[in-house]
Amino acid sequence: MDGGDAVLNPESIDGKTVKVEITVPDAGGRAALAAFDTSKYYWVQIGGVAYGPVAPEDTTTLVLLIVVDATKMVNESNEISLDEIFEVESEQGTPTLPEGVEAGTMPDSTAVSELNTAIEAIEGLTVSIEKTFGTETTKDAAKTAVEGKLTEARVENATVVIGTLSDATDPASAEAAGKNGSFKYTVTVTVGGTEVAVNGEGTITAPAYVDEGSDEGTKTTIGTVAITVGTLAAGTTAPEVTTTTTGVKVEAVWYVADDSNKAEVTSGFTAVKQYVADITVEADTGYVLADTCTVTLNSQNATMTDGVVTTGEVTPKKTPIESVEITLTAPVVGSAAPEATCSDTNVALETEWYTADNLDAAVTTFTAGTKYVAKITITVATASTDTHELAENYTVTLTGDDGSLTDGVYTTGEFTAAAATTKR
Repeated sequence: MDGGDAVLNPESIDGKTVKVEITVPDAGGRAALAAFDTSKYYWVQIGGVAYGPVAPEDTTTLVLLIVVDATKMVNESNEISLDEIFEVESEQGTPTLPEGVEAGTMPDSTAVSELNTAIEAIEGLTVSIEKTFGTETTKDAAKTAVEGKLTEARVENATVVIGTLSDATDPASAEAAGKNGSFKYTVTVTVGGTEVAVNGEGTITAPAYVDEGSDEGTKTTIGTVAITVGTLAAGTTAPEVTTTTTGVKVEAVWYVADDSNKAEVTSGFTAVKQYVADITVEADTGYVLADTCTVTLNSQNATMTDGVVTTGEVTPKKTPIESVEITLTAPVVGSAAPEATCSDTNVALETEWYTADNLDAAVTTFTAGTKYVAKITITVATASTDTHELAENYTVTLTGDDGSLTDGVYTTGEFTAAAATTKR
């Protein structure tokens, strides 16, 4: 007699109910040898555990349901094998077990038949679902399928728990799976307080998605989509494009208006060019866009063609320079004329000095004790002219000064020239 060898994962079988079938081997074309006395009971040793008692189904077959103790049954090669069979006279009989062999757990005798029926009912079970749109819906259908099979088999007092996706290679969403994809879920079935492994590995496979043509009626129809496009600013990245409509997602691709290839632009927008955005509108899982769906773009009516809304031509707005902070020192006799500076690299300054009593003739040399005034011309730096501009009412500050700004020229208050420093 041989129960065969099996390679199992200890973590997957420990504590689970497993059906073990032991048969008399084929006698080479002759009638099988009678091995089991149908008037007796038997204990079976697997690894360091003996299970029993169990009555044979006939003279050639012994079937028992055992609760696996993987720490005792599985060896270093992850194999379990039949070691010994003990015959006893009655259902209450207990054999003398070899040293180191323990008596294992058998399901309650009243549940054995029901457990066996449950295993057969869900063996090879898959799920057929007419309409489903994602993992949660599929999971519910998988649970219903298992429960339905158990009910058909008249298995009572069974609980079914559907767990998470069991394989990392399985898709994470219905969209990823595609219309022909499937999910695999872990399944735990408990009958009479004992767990039963579905399909031998505790999993069930269910379709992830079905043909949209058969299930439009179960989706929520979207009649209007509101899209908001942020301001396209020169020198920055593409603006955010969002929607407040539930069940819709939008995605924009920006390109130069006169580019027939529509090469995507994501940053470095310049005010000397015009840009257009194609905005793709897509319904989320469980939703569908109505054939007559209307769209608004920044609260204005827009046209959608084949799920795409195209903006008009947009010229990026230059970033306004709201304030200019200037640093300037008093002139010194014998030194070069001081130049005004600004920490904002988008600003360019040009400085000219005048005596306080003659603001028409610029000077480059200075006399100690004489009062001077600087005129500072403020412009946008050459490298920033495509992305920045001086705001209409920008302000200018110079610490300790009360000058004035007229037509882009800041005229300072009076500075007294300092005498040259004499080194000793």
